Amino acid sequence: MRKKYTFQPAFPDILFYLLQQKKYTQSQLSEKLSVSNSQLSSILNGKKQPNLDIVVNLYKTFDIDASVLLESVSEYAIVKQKRKAK
Repeated sequence: MRKKYTFQPAFPDILFYLLQQKKYTQSQLSEKLSVSNSQLSSILNGKKQPNLDIVVNLYKTFDIDASVLLESVSEYAIVKQKRKAK
């Protein structure tokens, strides 16, 4: 029996993917998500976590699976906590 592996992208990776695939500028993506450029930049750089409004906007605007988004935020938070603990 083969072991099944899943890949869960980090939340910033999802945003970078949208920037590349949709050929958006950071300003265009921040406008679509209804956040400031500085807030989006902080999320992309891992300095801040997205709030629920951003997750919902991604879900509604880009038709991304909500469970993937929520899991990516949760996983991202866990990894960040582990790094702080070291």
